[in-house]
Amino acid sequence: MRTIDQIARIIYEKSENIFHYTTTEAFKNIIETSEIWITKYNDLNDPTEFNYGINLIDKILNEKPYFTRTINKDELKKSLKKRLQYTFVSSFTNCPDSHLMWSSYSRNKGLCFQCNSNFLARNINQFTIVEGKVIYDQKQQEELLIDIFENTILSSQKPEPLKLFETSSLFNLLVFCMTIFKQEGLYGEEEYRFSLIGEDNYFEEIEKLINTRINCEREISFIKLKINRNSIISITSPPNIHNNKLYLSLKPLFDKYNLKIESNHSKIILR
Repeated sequence: MRTIDQIARIIYEKSENIFHYTTTEAFKNIIETSEIWITKYNDLNDPTEFNYGINLIDKILNEKPYFTRTINKDELKKSLKKRLQYTFVSSFTNCPDSHLMWSSYSRNKGLCFQCNSNFLARNINQFTIVEGKVIYDQKQQEELLIDIFENTILSSQKPEPLKLFETSSLFNLLVFCMTIFKQEGLYGEEEYRFSLIGEDNYFEEIEKLINTRINCEREISFIKLKINRNSIISITSPPNIHNNKLYLSLKPLFDKYNLKIESNHSKIILR
C-alpha cells in the first residue's frame, strides 16, 4: 500500500509546459481579458465522464466488500456527486502538435498555445486548485483507488481518525481522481487538467460566480478565472498554414501587453 504522499505524487504529476488548442478569437479574448473560462465538470464535452469514476468506485467496493465495513458506499457516492457539482475543469494537453487535437478542438484552424503551469492565477479562496496528467490505464486507476481506501481504513483506526467525508487530503485526492480518470480509448489526447474543487463552506459563493453559455443547444456552466499572460510561451499555427499571417495578426495584441511570444508552424501534413 502506498502512503498518501506517494499517491499524491502520482496523481498530481505536473508538466513543466502544456498546450491548449483553441480558436483565434478565443485566444484573443484570453489575452485581452486575462481570463479563461473553466467548465463545470458535469458539462464537459464527454457526458460519460461524470459516471466513469463513480462506476469504477462501485466496481472496487463490490469486489472488495471489506472496504464497506468502514466506508459507506452510498454516503461516499452522495458526497462525491455533491462535491463534483462544484468542481470545474480546464483541459490542456502534453501534445505540442497533434493531428487528433487539431481536428477535434480547432477544426484544423485556430492555433495551439504553449504555456507553463503558472498559467492559472491561484488567489481564489472558494476552490482548491489542483493539476495533473489524465490517467487512462484502468489497472492503475483501480490500484490508486484501492490505496486511497486502504489509507481511509487505516486512518479510521487511529485515535483521531481522518474523516473521508469532510474536507481532507484523502477526499480531495478522490475528487481529483474523478476528474482525471478517463477511458483508455482516449489516451491519444494526452490530456492535462486543472481542477477547481469547490470548498464546502463556499458553495453559496460559488453559485454566484457561475455563468452560462449555449453550445450545440446545451447550456454549459462555467466560471471565469484570471490567468498570467506572461506564462504564455508560444503559438503554433495549424497544419498546411506555413506563413506568418497568424502571428502578424496577433502581434499588435502582444505588443499592447508587452508579451514575448514565439511563433511556430505545425509540422503535420494534411492530404
